[in-house]
Amino acid sequence: VSQINNGSSGFAAAPSTPPVGTVKDLSNWDQDIDYEDGSNKSLYSASHMSALQTGTKKVFSESEFNCCIPSGQPVPDYTTADQCCTGNLSDENGLKCCLPDYTDLTVYLSRYVSSEGRGLPDSAYDPNTGYIKDPAIVETMATQKGLCCSGKFARGVAIRKLPIPMNGGTFVNDSKAWTKRFVYHSSSIDNNTVFGPIGQLFDAGVRWNTHVYCIPEDLDIPAEK
Repeated sequence: VSQINNGSSGFAAAPSTPPVGTVKDLSNWDQDIDYEDGSNKSLYSASHMSALQTGTKKVFSESEFNCCIPSGQPVPDYTTADQCCTGNLSDENGLKCCLPDYTDLTVYLSRYVSSEGRGLPDSAYDPNTGYIKDPAIVETMATQKGLCCSGKFARGVAIRKLPIPMNGGTFVNDSKAWTKRFVYHSSSIDNNTVFGPIGQLFDAGVRWNTHVYCIPEDLDIPAEK
């Protein structure tokens, strides 16, 4: 809901009309309002696109509702990707709706993004992002629902125990020269046979440590030192 300040009490130096650039017809702005709350504040619905002047992309329709096929279950061969809740169709492990490699499952299962993450107590979700707080629960859901096309997932690698960078782009392979830090090198410092291709994995999309990602079936992420 978009709020237009109409000069009622509780607002300091309030204008009598909406600011320029917010409403298409300023001369008749009070004719298009959708709601007035108890304190006489004028409100527009965010879906009232004919009244609001905005470049924001419309996400939800106020008049259309479509069902979609959930992830993981086998589907007929005439199924199309746009019929899938995931928006993706794969025959990698039998034809099914699923999520491709490097998809952030934590974001997908947010209660504000997909209904596939529903069913948990309110306390299990972050109230601001809708994310499921515990990545172990995300992993359990990914397994139960067959979310990843590859059938494989992993947590992010943004912060790992890695070698301390030395002058000249080198590092010392000694536990005394390792530290817990952000991945920020695309060179051999963060991509080597000792620690694995951690920098490449981060660049590919396996990022935040508290998030869970679909990964290729043949990808094995080394355990942290």
